[in-house]
Amino acid sequence: MAPSYLREDYLATDANREALAWIDNTQAWPRRLLTLTGEEGSGKTHLARIWQAQTEAAAVPWPCEVLPSAQGYLVDGLPSNPVPAFQ
Repeated sequence: MAPSYLREDYLATDANREALAWIDNTQAWPRRLLTLTGEEGSGKTHLARIWQAQTEAAAVPWPCEVLPSAQGYLVDGLPSNPVPAFQ
C-alpha cells in the first residue's frame, strides 16, 4: 500500500513542529528556497508533499536539465549542499 502524504496524516511532534511551521509560512523562506534535512524516516518527504499540494508545485528529479512551467518546484535527491548549483 502506498504511503499517504495528506496533511491530516502528518503527525506533528515537538521534533518536527518547526519544520511544519516553515511549510505553512512560505513567505518567510529566505531566497524563496527551503531545504529539508533529517534522518531517513523523519518526515521530510511527507512535509514536502504537503507543501507541493498547497502550492501546486511540480516535482522534478535531481539533477534536472529543464524545469517545467510551475508555481514552484519540489526537487528530490539533492546533494547535501545544493546551493552552488542554483547560483
